[in-house]
Amino acid sequence: MRRGRRLGIDVGAVRVGIAHSDPDGILASPLEVVNRRGGDNIALRRIQEIVEEVDPVELVIGDPTSLDGKARQSADKARRFAQKIVDRTGLPVRYVDERFTTTQAHLMLQEAGKTSKQRRETVDAQAAVVILQTALDALAREDNSGD
Repeated sequence: MRRGRRLGIDVGAVRVGIAHSDPDGILASPLEVVNRRGGDNIALRRIQEIVEEVDPVELVIGDPTSLDGKARQSADKARRFAQKIVDRTGLPVRYVDERFTTTQAHLMLQEAGKTSKQRRETVDAQAAVVILQTALDALAREDNSGD
C-alpha cells in the first residue's frame, strides 16, 4: 500500500462526513461533517480546504448502492456530488460499497454512550470512518496476500 493519508467521504443529501487515516493507512478517524445546506459550492470549497490541509494520497468515497442493486435518484445525486469532489481535487479515488455504514456508525456511537442528539451531529463522520476503514483493511489484506 502506498504510504500517505487518505480521506474517507460519506456523501449525504444534507451533510458530508469526512474521515482521515494515519500516514501508514492503519486507522481511520472522524475528521469533520460538512454541511450542504448552504449550497454545494460552499460545501465543495470546505472539502477542498480539508484536502489541502490533510494532503491525502487518495480519496475513498462511499458508493451509494441500494440494497436491491437498482439505481436510485438519491444515489445518482450523491455520485454526481462525489464526482465534483474528484474533479475539484484531482486525486485518485477508490469507491467502497456504503450499504449499512450509517447503521454501523449509529451502533458504534450508541455503544460509545452518545445520546441521540450527539449521534445525529457526528454520524456522517463516523460513517466516513467505516467507509475508509473498510478500504484500509482491504488494502492491508491485498498487501499481506503477496507475502
